[in-house]
Amino acid sequence: MIYSDFDYSENILKCAKDGLQKPEDFGYWGSEDMFKTWGFCGVDKNRDSNLLEISNFEVITKDLMSKFPLDFRIENYSHWLVGDVDRLVCRILKYEIPFIDQVKEEDITIAFIAAMEWLDQLRDYPVADEGDYSDKQYEQSIAEIIEWDRNNPGVIYKDNLNIENWADRICYELGNDNYEYSEYSYYPDEAIYKAIYKLGLQNEEQYNKWVEFCEKNNLDMPASFENEMSKNNPDQLTLFKGEKYAK
Repeated sequence: MIYSDFDYSENILKCAKDGLQKPEDFGYWGSEDMFKTWGFCGVDKNRDSNLLEISNFEVITKDLMSKFPLDFRIENYSHWLVGDVDRLVCRILKYEIPFIDQVKEEDITIAFIAAMEWLDQLRDYPVADEGDYSDKQYEQSIAEIIEWDRNNPGVIYKDNLNIENWADRICYELGNDNYEYSEYSYYPDEAIYKAIYKLGLQNEEQYNKWVEFCEKNNLDMPASFENEMSKNNPDQLTLFKGEKYAK
């Protein structure tokens, strides 16, 4: 969706005529009412849409289709540049009019006016529903942590029978450390390690990595690592008790 300073509700007649106009080089084999009484209403998403655009599309289509079930439908198109496009189309005119320049405001459906009011709301504030947008960001942040775990196997201890929602807990801890999720950049590895450390989710089998991390950040090694580390290198006990205990 494209937002601008254009006032859609005040220019409803122009919007209706634009929506009824079939774009050049646009192949359409759908419903026969398209570009006669039905047309575009400026609500869509595509393969490259960001989370905000996806959230706005889902919130607006759900709202409009629930209020005007006979006046809206979602159609899917293929575009050489942006791939698949999901577009909300609307019954713009109450009845077919022979020539588009003869369309008057009284010929326009309430459903189309409602769609234009949504676009005006987005012009004033670009988020259709803060709750939905926030939920999508949080879901994506959890997916990022799960993907990080796949790329760094064995770093996190997570017995699914005993430790539930481990990815959620890490995301929450990252938030406590003022790391905000962004779909345009990943959480820093160091920040994820710190969150895992604070939560006590370190995997003992990866003690070498954790030794390096704790030394680098001047942190104490978890007491639970003592036995695992001493089996592999007794000198590692100096990290816990000092040299005199490592004999």
